[in-house]
Amino acid sequence: MRTNGPTKKSASPPGTRVRTRCWIPIPIVASWLVLTSAASAQPTDGRLGRHSIEVAYFGQNFIRPGMQIGYSVRALQSSGRLHALVIGADVGAYAWLRHDIGVFLLPRIGWRGRHRAGLQGEANFHLGYLQSVLASPAYQVESGQVVEASRQGIANLLLGVTAGIGWFFPQAGVTPFARAGVLWHTPVFDQTLLRFVLNVGVEVRL
Repeated sequence: MRTNGPTKKSASPPGTRVRTRCWIPIPIVASWLVLTSAASAQPTDGRLGRHSIEVAYFGQNFIRPGMQIGYSVRALQSSGRLHALVIGADVGAYAWLRHDIGVFLLPRIGWRGRHRAGLQGEANFHLGYLQSVLASPAYQVESGQVVEASRQGIANLLLGVTAGIGWFFPQAGVTPFARAGVLWHTPVFDQTLLRFVLNVGVEVRL
């Protein structure tokens, strides 16, 4: 027999799980979708800034220790940013035990190119200035007397070339590198002096 009155819902037996529907608010879902789309739209090739700084070991004739810091800007770049004309400058110092201590400013211009995998090569031309100071007292004879001489060294014009290799890690924007070359010091006792140089360091893109 059909009745038109309200029906009474039966209570669930004890121990029976009641299923409920959980609705995720629409704004949360929409926000998640927007953030996901924005993240996927970000470039995935890492930090490829035009400006960079570097810190490196500076070895005069490879083994006379020193340090240098540098700044570079990629003045011109290829469309894929794999090749660049780089302009920069380095400031540093070295110590030659019992001989001299040198402080230098070394501007440079060069080319840098890298493979998509990360391998990077470079070639640079340098033109700068070096001021050296004697590392220990020096003496000279004046009017038959031995006197202490000035410890001021010689100001040199630096002219040279270097070549290097490194590996670029794009996500961190970091390139460990090694660079070697030759610098001509002039004038030194009215002649040109040739010194080898070695740099081992790291470049960081800004």
